[in-house]
Amino acid sequence: AGIVVSYNDIFDSLPLEVRKDNEGKEKLITSFCKDEVAEKEIKLDCLGLKTVDVIYNTAKNVGFDLNTFDPEDPKIYKFLNSFDYTYGIFQLDGDTASRVTRRVKPNCLSDVSAISAIARPGALAFLDKFVESRENNTQDEIYPAIDEILKETSGAILYQEQTMAIANKVYGFSLLEADVLRKIIGKKKLKAVQDWQEKIYQAGKERNIPDDVTKIFWDTVEASAKYSFNKSHSVAYSYISVLCAYLKITYPAEFFKNCLMLARTFQNSESRILQISK
Repeated sequence: AGIVVSYNDIFDSLPLEVRKDNEGKEKLITSFCKDEVAEKEIKLDCLGLKTVDVIYNTAKNVGFDLNTFDPEDPKIYKFLNSFDYTYGIFQLDGDTASRVTRRVKPNCLSDVSAISAIARPGALAFLDKFVESRENNTQDEIYPAIDEILKETSGAILYQEQTMAIANKVYGFSLLEADVLRKIIGKKKLKAVQDWQEKIYQAGKERNIPDDVTKIFWDTVEASAKYSFNKSHSVAYSYISVLCAYLKITYPAEFFKNCLMLARTFQNSESRILQISK
């Protein structure tokens, strides 16, 4: 599903070869693997999402203009705070995500984005602290400039972009360097993350940032390499989640009809149909 985009002539940039796809059509592909391609050019991962069919068909059949959808509609969050069963709501219909949703009690799109980021292996360790901070409207103070960046997530580094912002605005790394750190974290390259330790401590000393503050940031960076999520990804996911919730509560018959039509395309179609019947 990867597509390579190059500013330069692609024939001068990467080794290429021709292969046939599943339909027998000849396709031009790179001879490099994905990581090597990403070092040289822009690699776009284009993934299909069957939920989009449910959304599109439901909206089309009831005459709902998707361009008029308001992701901050209060009735969505009233529903998400009281619902008993999550089937059909993208990213929130799994056991873990539905449990996190009930704990967080979202009231805006940003909250649902945080749920998408937390409901993952590793990040779940932050759930209790995140919920406590939200309920008490408090946040552990680390360092003023860092606290400001982490305000939206109640003091936890949930997103790779937050690590980038701290590296850039607090420790003085360029945006390019911060993006390298983001990529290392995103790819879970733990050895590469450790190589940044000396660079971060040195930058902290040069900016008169106390070592204990840098230690907190560094420990968080090390830990976040195991779980942190891309915010732009999380927000896009969450937009689809709340759109599904809106369609489910506004046009339930049409929404579930399209869920049933989607269920038959899965190998475990019978179990999915039983889920819908609940």
